[in-house]
Amino acid sequence: MSLIEIKAKDGNDGAGSTFNGVVFTFASNIKILELVDVRVKKSRAAADNPNAFSQRLSKERYIFNGTSIELQVGRQEFIAVEFTREISESEFNASATPEMIQFRKVVLRGISGDLKGIAESEKMKNVVANMSSFNSAGEIKNGMKSLQEGAKPTSDFSPRVRVVQLQPGAADGSADKVDASVTALTGLFKKQNMTSSGNLNKSVFSFGSTSSIFNVLQKHTTLSDQKIKKETEKVLPSTITPKVLQVAKEAISDKSLGKTPADNITQGVKTEVSKNLKENNFAGFDFDPEGLIPGASRSGANALPHGIGKLLNIAKDKLPKIGETLAGTAKGVVIPEGKSVPNLIEGFDSQTGKVSLDTNVGKFIPKGSLIRNVKPVTPVIVSSSPTTFKGSNSSNHKFEFIDTVDELIDELANSTRVNSLTDETIGFLVVGFTGDELYGGPNKMNVEKLHQIELKDDKEFLIEQGLASGLSATVATQRANALMEDVGLSDFYGIQAHYLILTDGRIQRGRPLGKTRAPDRDPYSKTGLELSFVAGGTNPVNGEQLRAFEELLERMYKVLPGLNVFGDNEIDSTLLGPGFDVGSFRDKFDKDFKIIEDPSSEENKDIDRKTLAIVQPPKSVIAKQSVTQLQNKINITNPTSITKAFETKDPKTGAEIKADIDTELANIGNVMNDIKTGKIDIESDIEVASTKSFAAAEKGFADLNINTKTAIKDANIGKVEDFMKLAKTNSLDIAKKIKSIF
Repeated sequence: MSLIEIKAKDGNDGAGSTFNGVVFTFASNIKILELVDVRVKKSRAAADNPNAFSQRLSKERYIFNGTSIELQVGRQEFIAVEFTREISESEFNASATPEMIQFRKVVLRGISGDLKGIAESEKMKNVVANMSSFNSAGEIKNGMKSLQEGAKPTSDFSPRVRVVQLQPGAADGSADKVDASVTALTGLFKKQNMTSSGNLNKSVFSFGSTSSIFNVLQKHTTLSDQKIKKETEKVLPSTITPKVLQVAKEAISDKSLGKTPADNITQGVKTEVSKNLKENNFAGFDFDPEGLIPGASRSGANALPHGIGKLLNIAKDKLPKIGETLAGTAKGVVIPEGKSVPNLIEGFDSQTGKVSLDTNVGKFIPKGSLIRNVKPVTPVIVSSSPTTFKGSNSSNHKFEFIDTVDELIDELANSTRVNSLTDETIGFLVVGFTGDELYGGPNKMNVEKLHQIELKDDKEFLIEQGLASGLSATVATQRANALMEDVGLSDFYGIQAHYLILTDGRIQRGRPLGKTRAPDRDPYSKTGLELSFVAGGTNPVNGEQLRAFEELLERMYKVLPGLNVFGDNEIDSTLLGPGFDVGSFRDKFDKDFKIIEDPSSEENKDIDRKTLAIVQPPKSVIAKQSVTQLQNKINITNPTSITKAFETKDPKTGAEIKADIDTELANIGNVMNDIKTGKIDIESDIEVASTKSFAAAEKGFADLNINTKTAIKDANIGKVEDFMKLAKTNSLDIAKKIKSIF
């Protein structure tokens, strides 16, 4: 990976690449393999500040023609282009570390000239063995007559179908029917060497390749395989070179021995693998020594760390078995005090008693000078890291920007409010704007500014609340300060939005995902996220902000496909935010079905994601599965399906029997207890089985044990699934009842 950074005022990087503020041009000696990332800074001040934020451009915001990048976002004062490039052998050797050079040599030795030669020869053998040398109708070669003619002449072999027919007298003529009167006529006329007239009493057709013709002669003549080989060679084109002729003869010889090109390739690979496996100490070899690549794709074989271990003289022999630890230093090496060297393969942990197949390869291969330091050096997933946000006590908290799509997806997926089911699990996104009084560019209005403004408003509200209750101004102020400094309450003060989209389209994090909002914010304060735009009634959301919102919403739906998204104006009719139709975005992602009829209802505060998951969307918004005519026939004639469906039908009217939810809930409650009780034992058995010896036989018995242990649980789960289908829940009231037993 390479990176070029250029300021527009400088114009170039001193190595041939240029930037004029709109067009970036690569130096003529750089051949681009892949464009990875393009970032820009709009202001001169930001360009001069290496720590200032750089905006990542999506592909539709620039044009790349292979040698230059033309920006579609106006003039910028700074550009950073990350890319992969093609480099020469001399460039690599000049810039790589000795370890990288040595490791590359090992890798390049992976496929020797012998195996490459076998591959090329077998490709040619495949041509002469399986493609026809006939291309003209009526053409006869050694007793085989072509019945087809190609539209275009071919030099030697044709990949198209060319049917040939066996002729009388082919090869040695042993395919012909012998006239029984030949012997009698020989004696009658006193003549020697009288023969049959060459009567072939059958029609034999085949493809015109040497392989097919070999099969015909083998089946219909009495020739030995050795002689058939000679006869088959006679159908080869007379125009082929001696080199190709030799390969063709080898292909026919292989055919006589029952070997195919694939067989030869397989044997060549086996030879090559067994010759080169010593480079990685035969990791995993014992699992399948007769296989094409012993130990290939086997968890824990870890060929790369084994190879590095041999390269660094850490391990001279293979580990006794998979799961063993491969140290990062050779035996006898004394590690200086205060230093530590990670294991190449973690292996067995004596403290936990568990086996880890994780490796630390990246720590043993240093990067060369071709790879530059690209910030941020250490990616941080905010949602999975300890947060310093404490609401009104957050003086040391830094509000970060979302820089990449992957960062957002990881942040959501790692949040405890997403990957667990609690009364704070995220099920809603509330969208609004700051208002015209808080409108401004990124320097005027951002999360830091909004947080301070909301803290000020919170304090004023608490003071007014104290005054209204009869407190003096001094006491009311003291009370407000105490409440905002209270460790148990401070989290609820300050910025409420989890994300703020600035006027330039950048998305800045506000309240961490793990923190819920103030209880009186709206009905979704515990189960919702809040997103706000820096916009207002007279300063509407702009195109850059809408683009960022759509990208953010797309990623949120990937992690939370059932997320309910509402605008402030849908929750409270007195609010104007976000100033555009949020429903149109729900439509765009096919998410606009009304499980919640009234988003403004205070009763919605009791709805969590588990309840929402029980509700069945209307049929109009469920994608219909495409069923073939054959599958439809199978479905309506399958006795199991008919029997199961009959259970829900009235035998007299054929109508669907409505489920008695209360009765069914009582029955299914017992089933749920079975599942919850049995789950611990089953998971324990699975854990034991998974840490068993890696030997194939023992693993097979462990898998069988798992199947047995899960049978009862699966049966009970099936009962629950049948109940859910029977209930066909389409209201939140019923969903709440069902949720109570889960």
